[in-house]
Amino acid sequence: MRTGGGRVVIDLPSPRGPAEVEVRIRRDFVEIWHRDRCDGIFDRGSLRHWLRRPTGRLTVDEVTLLALKENRVGLVLDRAGAWSLTGEVVSWLRSRV
Repeated sequence: MRTGGGRVVIDLPSPRGPAEVEVRIRRDFVEIWHRDRCDGIFDRGSLRHWLRRPTGRLTVDEVTLLALKENRVGLVLDRAGAWSLTGEVVSWLRSRV
């Protein structure tokens, strides 16, 4: 995980080689980028509310966030795969979004 300003780059393991997802936090929305493409734009308030107590799933465009056991969060990108985000990443998101 690499952070700077209102963004974080998350390194994700992939059988096809290293993959990265960038989360860009704007004033009213949060963008999820994979490679050179924005896969989803979340309303910042809705995402903040969901991250406080994740339940079920939150889907926008090609991005799905899943509530996993033990307060963990899963990330699904329609074109790329699915991952469980580390506690460090989830804590960073909760504190910034």
